[in-house]
This record gives sequence, C-alpha cells and structure tokens, in this order.
Amino acid sequence: MASEKREIEIKLKSKSAESSADSLNRKVKGVGQSADNAESSMFRLTKVAAAVGAALATAQIQRYADAWTNVNNRLNAATSTQAEFLAAQKGVIAIAQQAGVDLAGVADGYSRIAQNTAELGLSQSRVLDITKKVTLAIKAGGATAQEAASVIVQLGQGLGAGALQGDELRSIMEASIPITKALAKEFGVTTGELKKLGADGAITADRVVSAIERMDESSLTFTKDISGGFTEVSNALTVYVGSVDESLGITEKITG
Repeated sequence: MASEKREIEIKLKSKSAESSADSLNRKVKGVGQSADNAESSMFRLTKVAAAVGAALATAQIQRYADAWTNVNNRLNAATSTQAEFLAAQKGVIAIAQQAGVDLAGVADGYSRIAQNTAELGLSQSRVLDITKKVTLAIKAGGATAQEAASVIVQLGQGLGAGALQGDELRSIMEASIPITKALAKEFGVTTGELKKLGADGAITADRVVSAIERMDESSLTFTKDISGGFTEVSNALTVYVGSVDESLGITEKITG
C-alpha cells in the first residue's frame, strides 16, 4: 500500500514538473529572443531552469527575482514607451545569451549607451546593435563574463563623458582587440597612437559609435567556455523566476 502511494506521488510530481516546464517555455518565449540561436538556447535552458528552480531555497529565489527587477529598472530608465521597453528587454536577453555574459551587465550597458548617446539621435535598433557588437567584441578578446560586463559599463561612462580617454580607454584597449582595431581604423592611426588621441580628447562619442558599427563581424566570433555556459543558465533562471514572480507575487508573499 505504501509503495503504491509512493508511485502515485512520483507520477503526480512528474506531471507537475512537465506542466511547469511547459508553462515556463511559454513565458520565456513571450519575453522573446531576437536571434534564432539565442531563442533556441533560451528554450532549452528554461527547461533546465524549471528543474533547478524547484530546488532553489527562498533566499535564492529572492535574489533571482531582485536581479530581474534590477534589469527591468535599468531598461525602464532608458526607454520611453512600453513598446521600447519590451524591445529592449527582448534584445538584451538575446545578447546576454549569445555572448554568455551576465544579463544585468548587458542591461546596464544598454541603458548607459542609450542614455549617453541620446544627443546623437540613435534609433533603438542601432543602440541594441552597438550593445551587441561591443559585448561580443569584448568576449572575443578573452574577457570573462564579469570582465565583459565591467568593460561595457566603462564604455557607457566614456560615451557619457563625450569621449573615450583615461581609464575607460585603457580598459577597453586591454579587454578587446577587435574594438581597438576598429578605433584605430576609424582614425587612420596605429593602435599604439590611440592613447595619444585619447589624451587629446579626440576619440569622441560619435566617432566611437561609427567605429563600432563598422566593426568586422568576423572578429566577433569566439568559443564559449564553461563559465559562459553557467552564466547562460543563471540568466535563464533570472528570467524564469522573475517572470513567475511578476505574475504571482511570490517574493511579496515571502517578505510580507
């Protein structure tokens, strides 16, 4: 009798897990992916996230939910309408998963680039394209997921200041050969001469944008490492837990 009861419980839990995974896939697809590869990757990872999510402790659930809230706060600060917000959300998720970098770092980078290039009148699609190329270029240079997020933020700061120079320029040159070469090509100088241009304040935001947009796509490829794979899973959990929390208000009930 006990064994029969245990078997029924296992079957019920199995069906519940399948139902949760199916529901999860619909939610994440609703968030959307702009790149086919990123969408396929996210679809697979959300099933992993559903399985792992069932074992998460309360504190871990709250951390993922908070991370999702922070991502959305950054995107809200850089968008004016709901349509723009959803497009930005869709874009940064796709970029983070394609590059295997932290979702919050990409969202912060997008937000900084969008706000700090407002005077240039860039469309949202151009801002997303710049964010994507910068992210991939930094990863192609061998940076870890954490380093990539940090450099993206520094680029945004440099653009906000009107020109790349000092620590921001040095960090970008050290982290990404593709970006360094693109900047040198834009100004018609050697990579070694870029520091002098930076010291003179000549590497202005509009020229940086031009250099990035003209970057050779072949220089943006790289092989993902194990760290990037774990980051993708973490991103998927952030989207999953955050989306479920938005619908059900789980953390409010926990903290309340």
